[in-house]
This record gives sequence, structure tokens and C-alpha cells, in this order.
Amino acid sequence: MRPRCVIGFMPNVRMPIGKIKDRRALDPMIHEWEIAEAGRNQEQRRTALLDLANELNAGRVKHRLDARTQALNGLRLEAVEELRTEAALPEPAKELPGPNASDWLHWACSLHDAKDASVLMTLSRDFAAVERFIGAIEERYWRPGQRVDESPRQPSEPSARAAEESTRMPAVSEAHLASETGTVSQ
Repeated sequence: MRPRCVIGFMPNVRMPIGKIKDRRALDPMIHEWEIAEAGRNQEQRRTALLDLANELNAGRVKHRLDARTQALNGLRLEAVEELRTEAALPEPAKELPGPNASDWLHWACSLHDAKDASVLMTLSRDFAAVERFIGAIEERYWRPGQRVDESPRQPSEPSARAAEESTRMPAVSEAHLASETGTVSQ
């Protein structure tokens, strides 16, 4: 007979009810889930930063004046460096506002000072070089490039395993459960 499971209070988590006797036994599991969720969120923020860095790095700015083209491309490269540096930091990555990387520049160029002041302040505070770049560029100057990582591919073994593990309940030893609930496992 299959054990009954609690499903729904946390997505993609199954927990045998018979192992949980009281709240004290549940707290360590919840703590482990929260840590795992924070790690997934951190990884998503880092991926968003790197995706935008790759998008900006692949494209170019073309202005009718060569000096302006060079200046705008310099700002673009500073923004790329800032995004990559931020993604590499050990502390939690800052959240990049806006849509995915392929739509980000269009979105950023359509921001208005009065209407989108809070977003622009967040960009200025957390991503100053990115904000300087989008403040200086007009979308018509942007020439998107082919990103290096855009080739179709199958998920690699480690990334497929990581995706599978992110949906599983963190392991809690039988001994830990027994010590928390005062029961002996058979």
C-alpha cells in the first residue's frame, strides 16, 4: 500500500504523513524546503543577469556618427561587465526588473521617467551601468546579434539531474525523524 501524502501546500513536494507526528518534526523539513527554494530563486536571478549580459554582448549599437557609436558601445560593454560581475558575487544576486533578455532592451527603451520612476530608480541603484546604457541609447540604434548560447541543445546530464532534484523533497534521515518524533523506524 502506498503511503498517504500531503500535496499542495508546497508545489512539487510529497511528504509521507506517517513520518510526521508533530510540528517539531515538520519544522526541519520546512526549513530545508525554504533553503532549497531560496537557492532556486538565487539561481534564477543569476541566470537572468547572465542572459541579459549575453544578449547585450552579442548585439551592437550603430549610430550615424562613429564617435557616438563607440561611446554607446562602450556603455554597452560596461553594462555587460556589471551584469556578469553581479551574477558572480557570492551574496544573493539583485533582481533585474523587466522581461526576459530577448525582450529586455525594447522594454527598457520604452520606460518613461514619470510613469516608470520606481523601476528606473531600482535600475540606477542596483545596476548603474545598465541604467546609463539604456538612458543613452535609442532602440533604433540597436543591432541584435546571434547569441552564442542560442543553438538548440538537449539538457546536459548535470542540468537534467539538477532540475529533477529541485522538484524532489529534500532528504531527511530516518534517524532524524525518529529523534524528532520519538518513534523507532522499522
